[in-house]
Amino acid sequence: MRTLGQLQASAALLTAIGGPGLARCKLWDRAFASEIIITAAAQRGDLLRAEELLAEATALSSHLVAASAVTRARGAIAAMRGRLEEARAHAVASVHLDEAVGSDIEALRGRHLHASLDPDTRRAAAALRRIASEADRLGIESVRALAARDWRRLSANDPSIVGDISVLSSREREIAALMAEGHSNPAIARLRFLSLGTVKSHAAEVLAVLGLRSRVHLAALLAPVGDEDAAAHLSPRQAQVARLIAAGLRNAEIASRLGLSERTVEKHVSAVLDRLDVTSRAAVAARVPHEAASREKDAASGEQHHSDAEDGAVHRTAAVREAV
Repeated sequence: MRTLGQLQASAALLTAIGGPGLARCKLWDRAFASEIIITAAAQRGDLLRAEELLAEATALSSHLVAASAVTRARGAIAAMRGRLEEARAHAVASVHLDEAVGSDIEALRGRHLHASLDPDTRRAAAALRRIASEADRLGIESVRALAARDWRRLSANDPSIVGDISVLSSREREIAALMAEGHSNPAIARLRFLSLGTVKSHAAEVLAVLGLRSRVHLAALLAPVGDEDAAAHLSPRQAQVARLIAAGLRNAEIASRLGLSERTVEKHVSAVLDRLDVTSRAAVAARVPHEAASREKDAASGEQHHSDAEDGAVHRTAAVREAV
């Protein structure tokens, strides 16, 4: 419930389950529940109650496994009182406490608090993106979702802030993966039993969050490295054009890069689609090895044109492929 943004409901449920003073909870659970309840009180403006709860939880600080949660709660109260530097100091202290006991999950919570209090929007967004990515790698969905939600809030006010897969929602990731495979919006709608309007909305949001201008760029970023056998069906010039398609270049850009007429490039593109038996440029990007992956092979085979395509390369990473 907290991950979904329902902090007050989460606090109420924990109070009901834990009993007076959270006496029914074990030590670490009591500390974590106290943090949520204190933060909820601070969030709704009841700072007096938040400080009373903090005073009750302070005794938990003598236990290393609970100290960081209490420290983060102090930071939440300081933040609500407008003492941001103090709040950020508590966040940093909580990270050090968690690192001392080897708790990667809790350390990420402290880093999230620290980043969310940063007055520099772009720096905060960059830190939140890194936290979401690390949480995604570790499989900590609660922290990833919280960091992603704060990142989306910041990016809504600054379209130049670019994210990555970790800040996409589960549905957006699903849509992104299908887009990268070359599926059209109507096909995705049928596959996932969604309305076409819903798919279009998700697709536009995916491209906006990742800072990409087209589905081809998305395919080049997210699709698997490609199939060497697929490229084997193409002539050397067609393979060259296909790799530039995979890099996200449009026909006019490919024509300029290769010194060809746009009409000639159109014919090559049509031939590539036919030979690969696909219907979209995004599907080409998903099928053909990206030029970065093919560069060494091209050099080894003595192909003279490989340098023409280098400037447009968009590199994939194993982490992104795994996330999708």
